[in-house]
Amino acid sequence: MKKRFFYFAVVWSIFLAGLLWKFDIRARLSAEARYGLEHVRVTVIEEGGGIAFDSFTDARRLDNHGNRPEVIDARQKGYGESLRYSDTQEEALRYYAVTTAGGNILRLAIASWVFSGILSRLAPVLLFCVLASLAAVVCAGRLADRLAAAFGRPRPDDAGVEGYSDADDERVFFVRKIETQREEIVRRHADMEEQTRMTMAITERMREGLVLLDKDGRVRLLNAGASAIFGARGVANKDVLYLCRHMEFLGAVRACLSGGREEALVELERGGRIYAAHIHPTHAGGMVNGAVILLRDTTEGRKAEEQRRQFSANVSHELKTPLTTISALSEMIGNDLARQEDVKGFALKISGQARRLINIIDDIIRLSEFDEGKTDRSFSSFDLGALARSVLDGLREKAQARGISLELRGDGVTMTANARMIDELLYNLVDNAIKYNADGGKVEVSFGVREDTLAVAVSDTGIGIAAEHQDRVFERFYRVDHARSQRTGGTGLGLSIVKHIVEHHKGAIALDSTERGTTVTCRFRRGFISEDVRPPEALPAGG
Repeated sequence: MKKRFFYFAVVWSIFLAGLLWKFDIRARLSAEARYGLEHVRVTVIEEGGGIAFDSFTDARRLDNHGNRPEVIDARQKGYGESLRYSDTQEEALRYYAVTTAGGNILRLAIASWVFSGILSRLAPVLLFCVLASLAAVVCAGRLADRLAAAFGRPRPDDAGVEGYSDADDERVFFVRKIETQREEIVRRHADMEEQTRMTMAITERMREGLVLLDKDGRVRLLNAGASAIFGARGVANKDVLYLCRHMEFLGAVRACLSGGREEALVELERGGRIYAAHIHPTHAGGMVNGAVILLRDTTEGRKAEEQRRQFSANVSHELKTPLTTISALSEMIGNDLARQEDVKGFALKISGQARRLINIIDDIIRLSEFDEGKTDRSFSSFDLGALARSVLDGLREKAQARGISLELRGDGVTMTANARMIDELLYNLVDNAIKYNADGGKVEVSFGVREDTLAVAVSDTGIGIAAEHQDRVFERFYRVDHARSQRTGGTGLGLSIVKHIVEHHKGAIALDSTERGTTVTCRFRRGFISEDVRPPEALPAGG
């Protein structure tokens, strides 16, 4: 190391000397040059040896110089010099002669004492340069010692660094330090890459959309979810305008980036889905340096909220109708406004409306149990044919009153499921088939196993359901014929309960209706298992 600083000191000395030359010595030399030129004799000698010009005396007084040694050499070789005594100046001179392009000889004569005079005048400057160089060497040595002390002395094992010997332990030590720093940089770079990979893996697996913007509103990160939501490709490092042109969304983003808002929530509709865009600015050093946008699909939540509102309105309406009837008839009887012979009829109507209220409330309670996951999840094995016959027997009198025949096709199937729910499912489907059937029609219950699927179907020969209503018949309180439903005592919740029962058993339900009748088919995996084992996957709806 000290060797290196010694080299540094030498270079520094040369540099310092250069500065002195530029700003001081050069000026001194210029002055000395002017001094020396005052004592330089210039003579121009013609080809024949005659004197054309002399700076010290009249040329006409000088004799022929063709025989001078320096002139002879200049004629022969183009250059000549000599040291001899001058009769003209009466002192020893050094002569320099050169041949010019015109054939003449240019000769300079300089007294010897001129050189020694110039050196004596420059001696202080040269001495200063020598002292400055010595000072630089001393300072460089002390600086090397201080640096070595600051970094600590080399350890014995540092001498084993490959490619270096023990002769220069400081160099080995610094190489060791540099290698340690390099390894630390490599390790930190690897850690950063690993963190980046983990972050990307997490964001790419997110169902939500994630967008990162810089302070200028350019897209820095766009995960797969956000890319699918916006349908955007190749927007990296582009303005957020290329991502979405929704004015409220863009305004909220600009407000957050400008520091005008700490957070913003904007609702977007993309591809028939509704998304909530949560926008939050990010900070660094107290300044906004970007924004994070999180997109959540709220479509199902909005639908559920809308269904709750509709359900509340429908419940109020459905309860109000029988309660109004009960209240009116009760007041008439209580105020002796009803004739004695009408009292019994009013009482029967009140009883009927009360039963309807109880049925509606029971159905609402059943649906709330499904919504809250409080349904009975205990499964048991039972004979599906025997259960279906029991349901048909319970409704046979109601069917016979309208001349409707009930038939059962299928036998020998053992089902593992919630028997009470399957009983309720069959009862609701057969009851609906009777209510909306034509007089003298037919209701058929069939079931069978194909591959791993158990299909249970209930068909009727009624008027059918129009195509525009078929997708909504499983909604709560939805009725195709409201007046007929009121006459038959339907609550509008039976098919909704049926759908929830099928979904509870991880099955699928489908409806096929024409003007010649309707068939509702429920499909289940054969051999259901109890709740402590993972239930089978849901089946797709349809044939």
